[in-house]
Amino acid sequence: RSPAAQLAGNMSTREIMAILEHPNSDQQRNQALAILKTKALQHDEDAMQVMAYFYHQGKHVERNPKQALYYLIAVAKQKLDEDSFNTAMDFFAEPGNGIHPEDKEAEQWLLELASRYDQATTQAASQAEMT
Repeated sequence: RSPAAQLAGNMSTREIMAILEHPNSDQQRNQALAILKTKALQHDEDAMQVMAYFYHQGKHVERNPKQALYYLIAVAKQKLDEDSFNTAMDFFAEPGNGIHPEDKEAEQWLLELASRYDQATTQAASQAEMT
């Protein structure tokens, strides 16, 4: 395992953010960012939301709206709640977001999210009817 992967389980996203806001060196900033990315890849919701924000704003990373959308969708798939679903959909629909409206890969991500969300809400409604 990489050093970032080893530290990812030991540091909270809040601790990583504190380092990123006031790093002692470029090396420390880069290491904190690597740990945050590792946590996001390990499906840590807080880390994924922070990475979505960073990619959207171009903060600590090169601005990449499509990568921001990827992380928003990943959070929504994990949480399967209305707020997360709407955040991802609204971001994609936002004019000037930097994502081409006919981007087939982004469209596929959103279709998969919509399908999962529909299944989850249908299942929740069925369970509610049984009680």
